[in-house]
Amino acid sequence: MITRRAFTALALSAAALAVVPGLSGLLGIAGGASVAHAADGEERLVTTYTVKKGDTLHTIAQEKGLGFLEMRAANPDVEPWLPEVGREIIVPSVHIAPKGMEKGVLISLGAMRLFHFREDGTVNSYPIGIGAEGLETPTGETKIVRKKKNPNWYPTENIRKRKPHLPAMVPAGPDNPLGTRAMYLGWPAYLIHGTNLPEGVGRRVSSGCIRMYPWDVESVFEKVDVGLPVESLTKRHSVAYDDGRLWLEVHPTLDGWNALEARDEDRPRPGLTQDIINDVVAAAPESIRINWEAVEKVALEERGYPVAVGQAAQTAAR
Repeated sequence: MITRRAFTALALSAAALAVVPGLSGLLGIAGGASVAHAADGEERLVTTYTVKKGDTLHTIAQEKGLGFLEMRAANPDVEPWLPEVGREIIVPSVHIAPKGMEKGVLISLGAMRLFHFREDGTVNSYPIGIGAEGLETPTGETKIVRKKKNPNWYPTENIRKRKPHLPAMVPAGPDNPLGTRAMYLGWPAYLIHGTNLPEGVGRRVSSGCIRMYPWDVESVFEKVDVGLPVESLTKRHSVAYDDGRLWLEVHPTLDGWNALEARDEDRPRPGLTQDIINDVVAAAPESIRINWEAVEKVALEERGYPVAVGQAAQTAAR
């Protein structure tokens, strides 16, 4: 079962967090997210934003502390580079961690987010860029072994084979793809770092490292210590129960993220899988009424934000 500490939300670096009404103070939300009701009665944990002149999903994503592709997944019918001015779009500002940790960093490749579990019980979540197809970010357990401000970049042999124009070392500065902060992992040549190209955050474009927005990596850098546990996993769905409701969040597959990037409308969608069924059943108390039609819909749509898929009997009767 997903622990209470696993039920968390987006945080914009050191921004003040509000509490979602009706969720017992369990969620810390940036931007005042609440339970939103769609036209079909679906309950979602989201915020919304009204498009202004000059906006793109890319600029909105950066402003709201999100990745580009998660904005695409949440708003599949919105033109990403020229959204209609005045249109209200969904901001997926709440996320459920795919598992809980007492202390450490969880890299969710499935959600393209980094969750930082702190000793005081707070959890912050940040968008990340991950390895491109064929250059996948590793999975498993490791730890932070070194931290460096204004790091030099030493391209690996494989990177220099793909990009022979690169020098053996790129010094710190505006041309350095590591940005201003780097946290080195126990996996050789893999880092959590900033970037000089924020457009790559929330996308599968790295050589395997974990990219963060410059402002986010500087915040995380100050809060983590050498030796902190790090776990990376590909699980793309999360389930949590709180205050009479069961919430399910499902993201695209890694191939699905690629298809979103390519604007391929026929992206692979596994739909309702056995592991989703198992986790929904495990997270639901006996008193919960699971809406399996809603579960199947959320699994198929892969919008990347929590949707209510079950209620306790007394909640449903209100």
